[in-house]
Amino acid sequence: MPEILEFFIFITTFIIITYILLSLVVFFVLTNNPILWRKGTSNFPFPITLKYINDNKTAYWIHNQENSKGWVILLHYYVGKSESMAERGKFYLDNGYSLLLVDGPSHGLTKFSWRATAVHYSTTVLEIIEKEKIANPILHGVSFGSTACLFLSKMVIYKALILESSTYSIKNIFWSLFHYIHIPKWLFGWIPYVIFFRYRNFDWERNNPSNLLRFVDAPILIFHTKKDNIFDYERHAEIFRKIFSSNNYDYGRFITIEDTTHTEINKSPVWEETINTLLSEI
Repeated sequence: MPEILEFFIFITTFIIITYILLSLVVFFVLTNNPILWRKGTSNFPFPITLKYINDNKTAYWIHNQENSKGWVILLHYYVGKSESMAERGKFYLDNGYSLLLVDGPSHGLTKFSWRATAVHYSTTVLEIIEKEKIANPILHGVSFGSTACLFLSKMVIYKALILESSTYSIKNIFWSLFHYIHIPKWLFGWIPYVIFFRYRNFDWERNNPSNLLRFVDAPILIFHTKKDNIFDYERHAEIFRKIFSSNNYDYGRFITIEDTTHTEINKSPVWEETINTLLSEI
């Protein structure tokens, strides 16, 4: 009997410790870049200068063209880095624009941060904009970067807003990641609520993308793909179209992409055609 009790205690302890460790892993995956070891160096197919800010904690890349048509700020997706935006950057360079790309917190060459959030990303970009004296830029972000662009749009004067694979709700990101990574909700579904409590002073509703979009006062493009493997296309299309319709936007457009994934919308010819049209109008 004592041996059975000891075995039961051992198994129970093992299960509890394993669950706690797995919970910590899930918490980290939901709140930070889970593939930090892929940061490495960045190589671009065009000349660009690497700079740092905040005591060399944040890395950013800048290319200031002569006779530039203006600035484009490119913000990358989660677990990506500025190099991930190189193709998009070349598109803008070829169109005569200057570029600013920023490695988000815990991404690329930027140092690790316990607050790898879109809010943190946007405030850091604002510091760089002020340091480099960048005026009236085009803000272009992908997924994580699109949310940062929306926060940034509250703080700067900008020429246009281009969002790829943007979410309508910040809280929705966590549940979408559960689905994407196949994390069982019944086992770890309480963790997002811990995250929400951690940021309890953050006004979630006021700062939701679906609400921030209502105050955009410049041309805006939102791209979503039907093959998005993270965010539900139908739900996002319904909400974004409703926002544009209810506010009578003359310049807001929701663009459906048929044949690319969450982070590769730029590979569709529709992407280039649509942005070229926008650039000719602003």
